[in-house]
Amino acid sequence: MKTLENAFLDKYPQNGKVIEKWTIATGSPFVWESMTKPNMAAFGEWLCNNGARSSAKTYCAQLKSILNLYSEELSLPKGWDKVLLIRGDTSEQIYLTDEELKRVIEYRPDTKIEAIVQQQFVLSALVGARHGDIVKLTEANIRDEYICYVSEKTHIKAQVPISNVAKRILKGNFHHNTVGYEKFAYKESVSDPTFNDTLRRICNLCDIDEEITLYRRGKTSTLPKWSFASSHLGRRTCATLLYLHGCDIYTISRILAHNSVEMTARRYIMTPIRELSKETMGYFSQFK
Repeated sequence: MKTLENAFLDKYPQNGKVIEKWTIATGSPFVWESMTKPNMAAFGEWLCNNGARSSAKTYCAQLKSILNLYSEELSLPKGWDKVLLIRGDTSEQIYLTDEELKRVIEYRPDTKIEAIVQQQFVLSALVGARHGDIVKLTEANIRDEYICYVSEKTHIKAQVPISNVAKRILKGNFHHNTVGYEKFAYKESVSDPTFNDTLRRICNLCDIDEEITLYRRGKTSTLPKWSFASSHLGRRTCATLLYLHGCDIYTISRILAHNSVEMTARRYIMTPIRELSKETMGYFSQFK
């Protein structure tokens, strides 16, 4: 049987940091014999105390999937899988309005990194694609006024009406007279911290600075809107604006290449219910 480290890295080659985190959290090596309930509990608790709860949930789920895969060859303690179950914490997120999104589209980047982040964000907001899919898009994905691709993560085919802005980015003529403009900048990569910092700076320069209050990671914060911008803002903006413009949730889920409508509704539509019946509204309006 493979070592635990090799089994984990074969499936999650980009997440070697999980192995390091396990060692720090438990004081034990990342081996099959260390997979005890006390160690799993210590691992989950350490992750929650030293990072985002959503990341803790992801890392524990990845470890759980490997243990499930080899469960017939192991002697795991009863109820081990429940120890690695991390429940997500409720967090509010932002989306950009139509007008705010137009400001980001019209922004003229000063550096190559700004060009990369702007193009990737705009494609995410107008196409609804994940980063891994965005960097692979080309003009060849444009078919009969749609962008068509198969999601790398879910293997679901997405077919999205193409805007002129998205078409210009894929054809390499987006803001072509701007200093710092780079053709096909969206195909290059920057680290997550660099992406988030750059996106926040662009949103700040675009005057997306209304003070808003959000509940996130167990506490309430009141800050300028731009300070809440992060890598998922594009897809959340895409889903929410489509919903506000009357698109049904099933179509939005297909555009985002989600496996479930529940995922779309719970994590990507950042606005209250669009429309309630007169009877439902009447219930609230009777209390004067």
